[in-house]
Amino acid sequence: MGLRFILALLLCLLAAPAGAVTVNSSSSGTTGNGLTATLAHSVAGSDTLLIVSVFRWFPVTATVSGITYAGGAMTNLPNCTAQAHGSGFERTEVWYKIAPASGTNNVVVTMSETSHDIIVRATSFSGALQTATATDFACVTAADITGATSANAVATVDITSAIGEIVYDAMGIGGGDNTGAPIVGASQTERCGNPPSTSCAGLYLASDFVGAASSTESGTTSVTMSWT
Repeated sequence: MGLRFILALLLCLLAAPAGAVTVNSSSSGTTGNGLTATLAHSVAGSDTLLIVSVFRWFPVTATVSGITYAGGAMTNLPNCTAQAHGSGFERTEVWYKIAPASGTNNVVVTMSETSHDIIVRATSFSGALQTATATDFACVTAADITGATSANAVATVDITSAIGEIVYDAMGIGGGDNTGAPIVGASQTERCGNPPSTSCAGLYLASDFVGAASSTESGTTSVTMSWT
């Protein structure tokens, strides 16, 4: 059996009146089996935005019922959810919060039911539009991109963007053979730890052949995000 990729992409908008969106920190963690997952994350800078992406392996009916940061509720981006169509197993969701609390605080993810292999990634940005709502995020998803090995299973999604914006992706992987952690596209920067450019390889759970990763790329007219 080959690998199944799930990709969720979102476009972070430029802050007004001038400037560009930049990454200020990222973090990640895994929970083998549970109803909740907690991740410490630091936020700094001005005009901030926090993005949290959550991957779970199964059960197929499990969804994220809520996420808080420093006790404050985050908002789901429903158009940034991808789930394997064939098996229904692997699922990725993306949530956001404008102007999250500064400093180091906990991201707390609550699932609708006990879930296996929960992987949480948090990335915070400076220079983001502070009046943005869920409809201001352009999002493209793709699911069930398969191949015989990670070397020829290429997950690729294109999204329209602009200079000064930034594109963030949340990728989940699941399937048969233990072919190793996915490899990020050449123009992207992985966002899985501190410093913010830390590799996501540690989020590949070889025992279950599943994993997740995130990356960013500077905005331009059209941006291609890919993993192999």
